[in-house]
Amino acid sequence: MKGQRHNRRAAAWAGLGVALGTLITVPAYAEPLTADLSSNLISITSSFTGADLILFGTRSGKGDVVVVIRGPASAQVVRHKTRINGIWVNSAGLTFINVPGFYAVAANRALHFVGAPELRLDTAAPAATEDRRLFREALIRNLRRQRLFQPFLGNITFLGDTLFRTNVEIPVNAPVGGYDVDFFLLRDGKLIAQQSAALFINKAGFERTIFDLANNRPAVYGLIAILLALMGGWIAATVFRRT
Repeated sequence: MKGQRHNRRAAAWAGLGVALGTLITVPAYAEPLTADLSSNLISITSSFTGADLILFGTRSGKGDVVVVIRGPASAQVVRHKTRINGIWVNSAGLTFINVPGFYAVAANRALHFVGAPELRLDTAAPAATEDRRLFREALIRNLRRQRLFQPFLGNITFLGDTLFRTNVEIPVNAPVGGYDVDFFLLRDGKLIAQQSAALFINKAGFERTIFDLANNRPAVYGLIAILLALMGGWIAATVFRRT
C-alpha cells in the first residue's frame, strides 16, 4: 500500500513539475489567478487504490486562495431507522437533490463561509426546519464515512508570496464522471478572480467494458450475468459429482 501511494505521489509530482514550469513562465501581472491540476484524467482499473491529486497555481498580489472540488451530482435518499419489536426498520425518509458525489474544499486559512456546513443541499419536497437539519447531518455523516465528503478545510500552502499548492485524496470509491474544480482568489472577503478546471474519472480496461454494458446495454449485461451464473453452477455441480 505504501509503495502504491508513493507511486501515485511520484506521478502527481512529475505532472506538477511540467505544468508548474509553464505557470512560472507566465508574467505575474498577466492574471490575478492562474491554476491547474496535476492530472485532468484519472482512470479506474482493477488495481486502482485511489489517487493523490495536486492542485497548484499562482496569484498576483495578496489574497486568500480557495479550491472547491465537486463530483457528479445525484439524488440521495436519507432514511430514519425505527426499532419495532426489536427489529430496526426504515421509516421516514427525505430526498436531497443535486448532491455532489464527491466534495472537498481547501483554503490557505480558516474561512467561515466555505466548507461543507455552507454547502447548499436542497430537498425534493418541503420539510420542517429541524427535520431538514437532522437528515442533512445524517447525509453528510454517511458521505464522510465513505470518504466522499471532506468537510474539513484542506491546507493550501504557499511557496513565497506567489506560488501555491494543495493535495486532495481521491478515494477508491469515487464516482465516475466529470468533476468541477474551481479556484477562487479573495481579498477582504470579496471575489477578485476565479478559474475553473475539469477533472474526469473514468473506468478503463475490462471495468470500462462492464460499466458500459451495464449502463448502455442493460439487456446484454443481464444476459451475460445469467449465462455466467449458469456456467458457475454447472461447474460447481460437476466438481461436486466427481468428489
